[in-house]
Amino acid sequence: MTKKLIAIDLDGTTLRNDATISLVTKQTLAIAREQGHTVMIATGRPYRMSKHFYDELQLDTPIVNFNGAYLHNPKQPNYKGYRQNIDLKTAHELFDFSQSLELNNVIAEVNDSAFILRDDESVPQNMRDSDPRFIHFGQLTQLITNDPTAIMFSAGNEQLKLIKKQLDDAFSGIIEHRSWGKPYEYLELTKSGLNKAVALRHAAKDLGFTMNDVIAFGDADNDWEMLDEAGLGVAMGNADAETKRIANTVTLSNEEHGIAQFLTEYLNLKKKAFFG
Repeated sequence: MTKKLIAIDLDGTTLRNDATISLVTKQTLAIAREQGHTVMIATGRPYRMSKHFYDELQLDTPIVNFNGAYLHNPKQPNYKGYRQNIDLKTAHELFDFSQSLELNNVIAEVNDSAFILRDDESVPQNMRDSDPRFIHFGQLTQLITNDPTAIMFSAGNEQLKLIKKQLDDAFSGIIEHRSWGKPYEYLELTKSGLNKAVALRHAAKDLGFTMNDVIAFGDADNDWEMLDEAGLGVAMGNADAETKRIANTVTLSNEEHGIAQFLTEYLNLKKKAFFG
């Protein structure tokens, strides 16, 4: 079989609901690499919140963060990736716009730091677990003086549906918006024209693959372009209906080792992880 580039989303896909990678999934990805395939992460998370999983899987490939707004290789400082930010003027317009919305919180990511409007229960625990030197609370219009890579709006899922429409009306062609994977009720805003497929296309070329060589796994709307453009897009069993429609096929859920089950059969892995 032609060697494959395996692109994996994190939340709701590689990670179980407790935000851990099962031993079965970890072993299967390692076996796939042993047999000549390549594995990389494509996530909406910032790098500081995905580094642990990158290291746990012992990767040395580029990583896609912020839903395609940031591409770099932690093992290769000279790797020519990119970081595409929202310009500061637009960011401040979004902060002003957010004051008219029913939001639980607003977060802006600038370089390696998160700037958070409110210090309350709406802040994801995995963000709180980050190095406290990179977490700042306060009025974002006063704190943000550099272009942010991403801005996040927190609200209930039904409210976020309405906010998406308002953003489309007010910022069409200026920003992209994508939902975070479960269980987080956040909408992530990035510069227009960016998504995981854009970054994955860049990384695949650098690694010597075409998009036809890519097997991509995802569960939510921030994976749609990646699943659609990959040679084989695989939706998780826990994915929403539209994600399953866009994908070429569906595997088991993130709680049922869906990635491991699919790769073991599709790649005909000679060694197999123990499915206990």
